[in-house]
Amino acid sequence: LGTTAFLASNFKRDNFKIGISYNYFTTDNLFRSDDRNIINEDYNASLMTHFVSYILNASKLNLEIGGKRQAYRTRQRSEFYFSPQANLSYKLGAHHLIKASAARSYQFMREIDYETRQSQTIAFYTLSFNDQIPALRTDNFMLGYTYQASKLTIDLEFYLKNMAGVMQLTNIRPGVNDGSGNNEPAEYRLYRGDRFVKGLDLMLSYKHHNYSAWLAYTLSESLDSYKGLFKGESFASEDDRRHQIKWIHNYKLGKFTFTNNIIYASGRRFLSLDNLTELLDRGNLDARNLFNKLPAYFRIDLGVEYGFKINALEAQCGVSVFNVMNRQNLRYVQYAYRINNDGAGGILSSQILGAEAELLDRTLNLHFQLKF
Repeated sequence: LGTTAFLASNFKRDNFKIGISYNYFTTDNLFRSDDRNIINEDYNASLMTHFVSYILNASKLNLEIGGKRQAYRTRQRSEFYFSPQANLSYKLGAHHLIKASAARSYQFMREIDYETRQSQTIAFYTLSFNDQIPALRTDNFMLGYTYQASKLTIDLEFYLKNMAGVMQLTNIRPGVNDGSGNNEPAEYRLYRGDRFVKGLDLMLSYKHHNYSAWLAYTLSESLDSYKGLFKGESFASEDDRRHQIKWIHNYKLGKFTFTNNIIYASGRRFLSLDNLTELLDRGNLDARNLFNKLPAYFRIDLGVEYGFKINALEAQCGVSVFNVMNRQNLRYVQYAYRINNDGAGGILSSQILGAEAELLDRTLNLHFQLKF
């Protein structure tokens, strides 16, 4: 629930904006494991934000500076935050532009990764409430270049992101039950750490007559570090994907529009329990031996649309095929039980049983759209 009010002045070169916003949040979460409550909370909070910005539009220079002062209130206490930001772009000529930005932000509605005993990660939302769940502070920095001509656009951005206060709710001793019924209940702990993200985004767009295409490529690395996890060493975060590619084509032929999408992404990391023969404190484990990567995500989509009119209204109907090649893309790997076997010479061996959850396979979609 929220509302915003602001005053703005627009002049030939200078623009000002000053305003205030109010938001009210509430969350209610309950997580249980082994008949015990892990999370049982009912929080509410309010956020009052005062913001101001100034924009300078010169012939070649565009400058925007501003900031926010935020008052965050819970039942226990009130906290105050300041978030500055600046954006700069400069035209080097008719086709070339350089740009840069820096900003600090705070997030009070927190997204927390909950890792189940079966090694499945589930995200849930809760409010920043005390020192145990602080506001997430994010510092963003970007440096970029844009080339724009009549048919071709090239946009390149290098970025850095520092996040302080990322949260993870996880089992202290990773592993699965052996099915004997004599296993100790899972003990969960809420960890707080830092995340560092670096990468580049490259976007190419081309348009000529009835044909248009976009190619987007992202090279990135996202690393987490927690004082009480994996000896304090950095490891890949849940959303780390080293390479991501999107290639989109559109071609208009009369009233028909043909589309083709090609999407690729490196596999995300997942917690592999195959090498664990006993329950050990993950604070003493080596992350390099515990995490594996899911197979890369890849799909091709095809579609065609037909445009026409119903009286004075524009309408479209079409058919598309999602994942034409019917590739089996995995969503996650989930472990269920560990079976202990007495091997040769009395050596104990373990076998982990589980399942793989797949994403959508080949799917036919029919659609109709009417614009009023």
